Amino acid sequence: MNKKPGKSRRYLRSRITRNLILETAQKVFLEKGYAKTTITKISEEAGVGYGTVYSHFKGKDDLLNNIIDHVMEGFLSLLGKNYNINDCGDLYNIFYRQINAVFGLAIEHRAILQVLREALGQSESIKEHWDSALYEFVAGASRIINIAHKKDLTRDVDTRITSKALIFMVESFFWDVVHEKETDLEMLSDTVTRLFLEGMVSKLGTEIKETPSSNKSGKP
Repeated sequence: MNKKPGKSRRYLRSRITRNLILETAQKVFLEKGYAKTTITKISEEAGVGYGTVYSHFKGKDDLLNNIIDHVMEGFLSLLGKNYNINDCGDLYNIFYRQINAVFGLAIEHRAILQVLREALGQSESIKEHWDSALYEFVAGASRIINIAHKKDLTRDVDTRITSKALIFMVESFFWDVVHEKETDLEMLSDTVTRLFLEGMVSKLGTEIKETPSSNKSGKP
């Protein structure tokens, strides 16, 4: 019984130290970029021992992966939602909002995502981690398409291939937004959503008149 408070305090200190290291790592990544960031620099800036960093993380790749996981966790939570899909309008709205949310993240976290972009060309472990996140998106898109297909809203398509096509198209434009090559998110989200869905849903063009963001009446 007497050991529990001590364990709780140690756990709390460990969490505080871990968060401090993560926050410091992000600061150093933003200042130095991926290639010039070192564990030595992070430990010095955080005021913790070199070994302390390694007691919490495997190295700088693990640190960056954890930072990016935190950036993406809000969007990943959208993938787990139970969606009510009754018609093609619902299907459009779901994909539009998800795609628009991804592009919004690209703007909100542009600086650290530019570091990630640099790292993807230099680190196999970061590329593998990023690819695994993309396949979570593929699984989420597949689940939505399967629901729509069961309600006869889509043609008979290969769900996995169709979802992969969407995600890799979105990823391409995602990096364009990160690097400010695309700036009109509403137009981009609408165009990508329509390009994707019109390959599956023949009546999409007649059922969708405006994007969710431009709908002033509050109706879906």
